[in-house]
Amino acid sequence: MTMLVNLQTSTSTQLENGGKRPVSKLNGQHKDYFIHFYDEKPTATIDDDMNELIKSFEGLSIKKSRVAEFMKEECNLSLKSITRHPAQRNSPETIEARAIWVTEWLAKGTDYNNYVFVDKSGFNINMTRGKAWSKVGRPAIEVTPFTRAVSKIALGAISSVGVVNKSSWKLSYSAQGYY
Repeated sequence: MTMLVNLQTSTSTQLENGGKRPVSKLNGQHKDYFIHFYDEKPTATIDDDMNELIKSFEGLSIKKSRVAEFMKEECNLSLKSITRHPAQRNSPETIEARAIWVTEWLAKGTDYNNYVFVDKSGFNINMTRGKAWSKVGRPAIEVTPFTRAVSKIALGAISSVGVVNKSSWKLSYSAQGYY
């Protein structure tokens, strides 16, 4: 560790990395804070984080670039594109229904080369930030609540020889359900 002395103000600053930069003001306590903060609010920005950080740790003065660097290097966090999952996707009822369906189809012993598989993709109307912080090696997943608004749906059918059909339409919601 190197010591830098300012002769005009008679102050000294400890330097790290062979005298290239001052010793970090952030420590293990801040690391725990960052990890907890982004576990709770993965889509928060660094500006949001810095506002909360300064409220939580009085007297702390730090640059945004140093916070971002600390999050990446010390907290092992990275910024990723969000994968959105509907809240019902992994509910116990849905998982049980999937398990029953797979068990029934496996018991039939069917050759799936002659089948056409149909799938749909919904476009999420939740206008939220498309990036989120998460631990390195883990996806950034946001669970989205059920929304009652106009959605767009794309439907496709594919077989072992290629795409059979594709279409799209708007889906509306009423008190009775979707139509």
